[in-house]
Amino acid sequence: MSLPTIERCRMVGKIVYPIVPSRFNMEAWDKILQSIRRQGYTPFDHRRGASFKDFEIGLGRAKTLSFLINMKQCDAVWIFGISEGAMGEFKVAIEMQKLNRNVEIRCFQNFDPE
Repeated sequence: MSLPTIERCRMVGKIVYPIVPSRFNMEAWDKILQSIRRQGYTPFDHRRGASFKDFEIGLGRAKTLSFLINMKQCDAVWIFGISEGAMGEFKVAIEMQKLNRNVEIRCFQNFDPE
């Protein structure tokens, strides 16, 4: 058994909030969650943790992300596709960075066919 690399140790404990357009089906969603896990992070699975009515329509994606970051529940935000809702979440992540919340933001282009 080998010891973890320094980079892997730095990643341990990070929770990634995936920004994914609502149009992505659950198969694509699961592939995204697996991709996050393969890179040594823990994904925040908000599609299964909150109903569409509560998360998308009621509270809203941007407000939910803001709450999670402020409560130190998610310290990384990864973008897997572009939509109006995704851009709202991305804006929140940028605002959190400006407030020195130490939010890591990464973008992945190969998941969104549009």
